[in-house]
Amino acid sequence: MLKKLATIGILSIAVLPLTSHAQVIAGMNFNKSFNGDLDLKYNNNTTTYDLDTHEASFFIGHKNYRNNRFLLSLNKQKFKVSDLGYSSYSSDANGLRLDWQFVYGEQILQPYWGAGFGLYSLKSSPIVSGKKQKQTGFALQAMGGTKVSLRPNLELDFSLQMQGIKWQNVKTRNTTSSSDTSMDNIQIGASVGFAYIF
Repeated sequence: MLKKLATIGILSIAVLPLTSHAQVIAGMNFNKSFNGDLDLKYNNNTTTYDLDTHEASFFIGHKNYRNNRFLLSLNKQKFKVSDLGYSSYSSDANGLRLDWQFVYGEQILQPYWGAGFGLYSLKSSPIVSGKKQKQTGFALQAMGGTKVSLRPNLELDFSLQMQGIKWQNVKTRNTTSSSDTSMDNIQIGASVGFAYIF
């Protein structure tokens, strides 16, 4: 599903500059969390664990005449929890994000803020057992930072980002009882990246 959505999004972004006053923009971002929580809820009992994440992403999008950005990114995020009780836990997640960035000015330093949403697929879930351990989640994110214009078509990006992911619930049943387990996480991190404007 993520691959199909990414293909549709990339084609749409590639065609858009042909029909509007927009420029194509592409680049990479690297994000490291400095504060994160993972909440595991089993029936009505919730336990919170410290979460560490780092993420690398490639993005493509467009820059409009107001210097605002619409970006589609493919993300690979690493989750790690060291105090899960019975053992440490780590897993990779692939994600697809859509972000809007509102940039002020066109000088060397350009402050901005942004928001977006995304879909993630966790390769190995801590609450799903058996062969199918994947788990999907819906993400919301907000950001604020500064873009540094190095050249007319090259810029750096420094920002703080906050992201929350709501993962799908897992329900189990047997002949005598049933259980409902859910998982959410939220993290705040620092991000650095670069972009090339075509």
